Amino acid sequence: MTTPSNAYIYVPLAGPIQLHVSNGGKWVRPWLTDNLNLRKLDNQKVNDALCWNIPRAKLQRLVTLIKETASHAEVLRDQKPSKRKCDTRCTGAKGVNCACECNGEHHALGSASIPIYEGWAHVGESTLIENDKPLIRVLLRLETKVHETAAE
Repeated sequence: MTTPSNAYIYVPLAGPIQLHVSNGGKWVRPWLTDNLNLRKLDNQKVNDALCWNIPRAKLQRLVTLIKETASHAEVLRDQKPSKRKCDTRCTGAKGVNCACECNGEHHALGSASIPIYEGWAHVGESTLIENDKPLIRVLLRLETKVHETAAE
């Protein structure tokens, strides 16, 4: 079965997650619906590229799936700036939204599940102003290419 070579995930503050697969084709819909256990999957054109709308509740599974299959992947995540100290509400979180000053770096580290962004490198972040409100946009990149094999 075909898998993504390059995948780009955008996690806005609200609404569905957007996934762009660079080598997308007819295989993408069944691959996503099977692996994410979805009954319905919508897509839309964004800047002449086909993006798949993934429910927010599927973020952890999507990030894990892309990490396991893509040779290159990036996550662009929006969040509100916060001065709230990172505490057990963050490290023990079960959801995907982080609302403290760590910007997701420690999110869900203390929970029984694997942290959502384990294995992803923090590349950088920007502060944007949208509708007179600040917004932090964080870029994460997959640290290793899963399809490379180590020479022995």
